[in-house]
Amino acid sequence: MHVLRDVREATRLLILLEITTNRHSRMKSIAERVGLTVQGVSGYLKSMAEDGLVHRVGGFLTATMKGVELLHARFKELRDFVDASSREMRILDICTAMAGSEVKEGDRVGLVMEDGYLVAYTGREASSKGKALHDAAKGEDVALVELEGIVDLKLGRIALVRVPGARQGGTNNVDLDRAREFISSHPVDKVAVNDAVARILATKLDLEPDFEFASVSASLEAAVRGLDVLLLASEDSASEAVSAIEAGNESLEEKVPYEVFSLMTRRQGITRSKTKSTAAEGKERKSRGAR
Repeated sequence: MHVLRDVREATRLLILLEITTNRHSRMKSIAERVGLTVQGVSGYLKSMAEDGLVHRVGGFLTATMKGVELLHARFKELRDFVDASSREMRILDICTAMAGSEVKEGDRVGLVMEDGYLVAYTGREASSKGKALHDAAKGEDVALVELEGIVDLKLGRIALVRVPGARQGGTNNVDLDRAREFISSHPVDKVAVNDAVARILATKLDLEPDFEFASVSASLEAAVRGLDVLLLASEDSASEAVSAIEAGNESLEEKVPYEVFSLMTRRQGITRSKTKSTAAEGKERKSRGAR
């Protein structure tokens, strides 16, 4: 944002604003209003007059039409910048959490992430805190205000497992015993399936999918909330799933780490593809606000 980096430009705008909204016949009164010396104001006004931004009318210093147009244009840029930045920062003045303990109206609560949800505990020390708007029993929702701090959160990971597609024989060509060994050695919080082949394999492995539709975006959201996800996808859709994860990561400040594995044929067993992780393992993430 040019005007925020350029002190000279910002000062010119302040002077333009002052002489547009108030009547000034002397540079001393302008200097007092904008916090400059009279000499400083004199120098600015001289250059601004040379640029056709200010002039005197009836003994009063005022902005020209060009000066007013410049003022409006720069303020619009500033307004757009502030609006966009506020949306990105997700500034919250109220939020809802799950009561992890009995909460009374006015209690100061500590906020933590548990199982992907924001949980409030009375009297708990935490990096993020808030004030309860009403009573809530354990397990109930509670509205919070006077939010401060940021919630500690470690990103989850996505283990994308490629399953043989139709051309590779589908689930009939998967060594189920080895697949079970793989899953038991990679504990996760959530299971997602990306297509019919993946859903059928999950059934054969006695896995109950948490996400069956929009599974990639759901997996990313779960990982952002600190949960590890097993995402099953057939060879027919795995490449698209990888692309979707990469695309989703583009909008995240901290990238969700992921790895790709393959459940090949019965003869080949399980292989680990080249790691596609886009964030260092164990990297700590601070959320932008209590969700």
